[in-house]
Amino acid sequence: MSVRNDLLKKTKAVAPGLSGVLSSEKLLILDHETVTEAATACSPSVPITIIDNDGDEAISLANGTIVGQTKIFISSTNNTVTLTPATTAGSYSTIATTNIGETYGLMWTADGWAVIMRASGDTQADNAVDDLPVLA
Repeated sequence: MSVRNDLLKKTKAVAPGLSGVLSSEKLLILDHETVTEAATACSPSVPITIIDNDGDEAISLANGTIVGQTKIFISSTNNTVTLTPATTAGSYSTIATTNIGETYGLMWTADGWAVIMRASGDTQADNAVDDLPVLA
């Protein structure tokens, strides 16, 4: 078993629900999943999802279980991939990425998944605001 996997196993035994480890190098290593297929249900208990779908597709996210639970999505594809959370905190119902590097973060609240950040991955010269993940 690798050192990382051993640390993750020990951490989960001590703190159930924690999906990351603090390494001896003082780095926080978060667990992740990669989605590649349409209609994938992303895990609310895995903190990071890498979006790598091969076409314009839809994915979903179930409700969280603990207020403060954080979920980060990072696009690794130039296809449009639209996330539909089960419950949202706000007036949005979907979030779509269309470019590599687009990123957004959600936090589970008593009202649903709240958007806490969006980033485009573009340079300042490219007007980064126009390429943010789209809330609809």
